[in-house]
Amino acid sequence: FEDYRAKITVYAEAFGPGRTPLFSRKYTSVGGVEAAKMYGVGAFGQKSAVRQSSLDAFKRIFEQMRPDIVDALHGLNTAAPQ
Repeated sequence: FEDYRAKITVYAEAFGPGRTPLFSRKYTSVGGVEAAKMYGVGAFGQKSAVRQSSLDAFKRIFEQMRPDIVDALHGLNTAAPQ
């Protein structure tokens, strides 16, 4: 948490059968600024600000990650014997 916002990096790896690598990528995002909560509400506001900004950053990361997961699963489905 820096400059009144969460800064998050997630490293994700996905593997198929036999630990075949499907993808490996770093996802980074910054949550929304929550300065008003930090100053206006005190300690409870700080906790809420960290939670809200972190949630925002994680949502953005999962939006970035979703196409990679779908592509990896699609690749598994097309590679399977019929």
